[in-house]
Amino acid sequence: MEEIETLYKDGRRWRARTRAVAPSGTRMTVLVPADAGQIFFTFNSRGFYLLPLLISIPVLLLPAWISIRMALRPWNQVAREVASRGPQDLAPLSFKARHRELTAMVESINNLMRRVSDSAIRERVFIADAAHELRTPLAAMNINVEALQSQTTDTRTRQLLSGILSSGSRATRLVSQLLMLMRSDAAAHGAVEQVALDELLQDRLAALSGLAHVRGVEVELAAEDGVQIRGQRETLVSLIDNLVENAIKYSPQGGMVKVRVRRCGPEAVLSVADQGPGIASALQERVFDRFYRDPNQTQSGSGLGLAIVKAAVEQHGGDIRLDSTGRGPGLLATVRLPLAA
Repeated sequence: MEEIETLYKDGRRWRARTRAVAPSGTRMTVLVPADAGQIFFTFNSRGFYLLPLLISIPVLLLPAWISIRMALRPWNQVAREVASRGPQDLAPLSFKARHRELTAMVESINNLMRRVSDSAIRERVFIADAAHELRTPLAAMNINVEALQSQTTDTRTRQLLSGILSSGSRATRLVSQLLMLMRSDAAAHGAVEQVALDELLQDRLAALSGLAHVRGVEVELAAEDGVQIRGQRETLVSLIDNLVENAIKYSPQGGMVKVRVRRCGPEAVLSVADQGPGIASALQERVFDRFYRDPNQTQSGSGLGLAIVKAAVEQHGGDIRLDSTGRGPGLLATVRLPLAA
């Protein structure tokens, strides 16, 4: 039998626990301080101590935390590799899992990437083949329409034939840009070489001088020597051609297109400024979408030129920004690409 009572002695409160042994009648009394701090050391009135449990909690938690961290390390490696991939990188994961549970997940991710990659390749091949096959009949149609136009004297007929020629030229340009876009996508994993951006600009502007002459537009180039970047040459050609062609196309008769290339820290900065109508600030991000065109533009187009430029810039780890020239009407396109080491 056990009795518990509270005593006060010397200004302190004590708890007396008395237990009697039945056969011999022996009684044993234990005095325990009943201070408020005692609750941290006793569990209940029976005196089960919490101190050993409190001491053992860090000893138990530390191994558990280390075990969980070690168990999650392979999963974190897979997560980091997936997060580091770009939208065009569909290669299988390089991580080799040693755990059965993780192996199944890595294999599923690799199978998904393989299916997406195969689907994208089939789509590019189909578009490229279709665009290539369309070039011949379009060219034949334009030649026949031009021949008919030269043989007729009826004004109404000549106007109709001019409309057909204009539509045929637009379709031909669309087909060419589709082929350029497919080549740009395919070149994402092509050979990388060191390209002198200033020299490439000179070559491309010389090739586009005929277009500028026909439209009565002057092209001015200011290039800093020895601006070297690493990339795919054909993709960079598509980038420059589309930017400069658009600038010439939208500039008025007698206008000027200014092309600049310079170093700025670790980057090469290419800028193309025209004197055209420009693009509203609210649409300067949307015009990079495929087949989207500014509804206020009066010039014909397919809406693929800036999409090709954007894809080329992203493949080279760069950035492109559209803005106003700050000096009257016009558009300023600024491309930043990392310099070669």
